[in-house]
Amino acid sequence: MKQKLLTPLSVALLAALFCAGPRPASAQAAADGSDGSMVPAVDPTVVARLDDMGKYLRSLKSFTVKADTWDEMVTEDLQKLQFGGSIEYRAQRPGGLYAHIKTDRKDRELFYDGKTITLYAPRMKYYASLPAPPDLSGMVAVAQEHEWDLPLADLFLWGTDIARRTPMSSAIYVGPAKMGDAVLDQYAVRQGDVDWQVWLSRGDAPLPRKLVMTANNDPARPAYTAVLHWDTQAKVAASDFTFSPPEGAEEIEVVTVAEVEVAE
Repeated sequence: MKQKLLTPLSVALLAALFCAGPRPASAQAAADGSDGSMVPAVDPTVVARLDDMGKYLRSLKSFTVKADTWDEMVTEDLQKLQFGGSIEYRAQRPGGLYAHIKTDRKDRELFYDGKTITLYAPRMKYYASLPAPPDLSGMVAVAQEHEWDLPLADLFLWGTDIARRTPMSSAIYVGPAKMGDAVLDQYAVRQGDVDWQVWLSRGDAPLPRKLVMTANNDPARPAYTAVLHWDTQAKVAASDFTFSPPEGAEEIEVVTVAEVEVAE
């Protein structure tokens, strides 16, 4: 008999993610350019560079990306707590994805083979499966619809109609920044209830190397940070995307928060 699992509401950040010479950015909505002109609050060159990032990511036939993450939570007495974690994605277009999302509080694996998406909780040995479209963008939409936690999922959506980006009220170039031996470009965007920053590689392969997302509708302004490590030449096996239930694993029914509210 299948048990019911209430899926978590931890995808709130998903909809906001990606949804002359260098100079420091102004804190104002618009600032004077070096030639005396006004720099628009939403700089079209910044939007174009973010679109370049999306096009490049969508051009990758297969890749792996690992991320070190830090997620802030705020207690009722406004004390901030930080929780560490890690994410690993193995992807192959058009329809293959493996994800391992591990934090100080939970451990989840996700398998997608172009037909079915399965979420597995190794510690509890529970898993749930759903039919999914034959492409990564459609799969991400299904995961979001059922409120499955898939951090950084908009890596697969930026620049597509599915992303349905919230209008930007600000998009600025902050300046150059170093990460190890690499020189990156830092951008900052205000988008709905989220302020986010992204550090992109320079050149024809604008990979996002770091992301910081801050909730601007919360006085405590909790933030989510991810540092990403890419391998765009990775060989990914089709078997990576197929879920085989371990001994003792139990399939459970997926119940969304909306369905629970209706039932109540």
